[in-house]
Amino acid sequence: MTPSSTDGAPGAGDPPRKTPSIERLIEQFAPVAADLARVSDDLIDRITTAIRDEVPSYQPINYSGLREAVSVPVRRGLEAASGKAAPTGSDLEEAVVIGREAASFGIPAEGLLQAIRVGVRIFWTACVESANAHDVDPRTLVDAAELIWGWSDDIGLALVRGHRDIAVEKALEVEHERSKFLLGTLQGSLAGHDLRRGAELHGLALEREYVPLRARAFSDARSAAHCERALRHAFGPATEGVLVCRVDGDLVGIAPKRPAIDDPEVVVGLGPAASLERIAPSYGEALRALEAAARFGMRGAFELADLGLLPSVADETSVGERLVARYLVPFRDGSQTGEQLEQTLRAYLEGGLRTEAASRALHVHVNTLRNRLRRIEELIGIDFRDPGHIAELWWALAYNRISQQL
Repeated sequence: MTPSSTDGAPGAGDPPRKTPSIERLIEQFAPVAADLARVSDDLIDRITTAIRDEVPSYQPINYSGLREAVSVPVRRGLEAASGKAAPTGSDLEEAVVIGREAASFGIPAEGLLQAIRVGVRIFWTACVESANAHDVDPRTLVDAAELIWGWSDDIGLALVRGHRDIAVEKALEVEHERSKFLLGTLQGSLAGHDLRRGAELHGLALEREYVPLRARAFSDARSAAHCERALRHAFGPATEGVLVCRVDGDLVGIAPKRPAIDDPEVVVGLGPAASLERIAPSYGEALRALEAAARFGMRGAFELADLGLLPSVADETSVGERLVARYLVPFRDGSQTGEQLEQTLRAYLEGGLRTEAASRALHVHVNTLRNRLRRIEELIGIDFRDPGHIAELWWALAYNRISQQL
């Protein structure tokens, strides 16, 4: 509701009334504004004292400094009562500065809001006392209240905006320092005093072992925040010793133990537990485990030991290319038979070299499968009874699976 609108909180049967124009309202309220202007110093003192008495977070603040901060919105408000209906841009900018100062002194947002309410209450009480002394029409007082509360709301929002800006700046600074310490530790560039100081600052113990990790999400938008939610869910409320930061869309960090990740969109590479002073090589293993597991489409948390030969398949691209050329390219002559034989080879190895399992997977008779396996042996010169041939075939198929991503 604005002062120029047709409002009405009339009693039953009363005719609706029009709110007077702002100019008319200011004119009717002028005696009150003049009274408050004459006692403005006393009014500022009363508000300052009340804030210190009623808002605990303001008690350590120097009285003169707080009084100066209080005086700005009070004097601006009195000026507004004499001729303006809303704060100017300059008024709002001053309020933003005051809000930033409150945050820099450690005043929480709740304390700032409580101080605003205390100030408006005392200011309004003085308005009512003066209005009664001048026999101001109660309806005029109600209309003036709308302007006063609206003005204070605008100023209050500006105060909170300034406070929030400082809070965000501090949070970013803390995040930067945490990330700098964590990455320096994982990369082995921190040692001695810097490592000890950082560990103490972030609540970590040099003598304790931590598990390094690097996580990646595969949701619609790859998100480190998604990884962090999965990690927090894995540890629940017991997050002591968990320190993370974001790097290139991934989440890197350390944890007191191996997390159990059950998010179907997240994969985590883990390194062996190690002290902070010796954790860099372990983090290298975590990164390698992540890349291998991610390329093979795996989800969950894995150390290198959990992945067998997959990290080597992912890393040794030249070996993979030679094995694909040796064992798979001969099938790729564009014929249906070649495609059929490659499918048979894949089904046979994935079925654990069991002819029954492979024939079921291909929907063919077991004798048909055996005939195809003999043709495969002849075409690429292998013996399915030779463990070395089987290992190389597996490697070729595994590398072929991820080669399109290179």
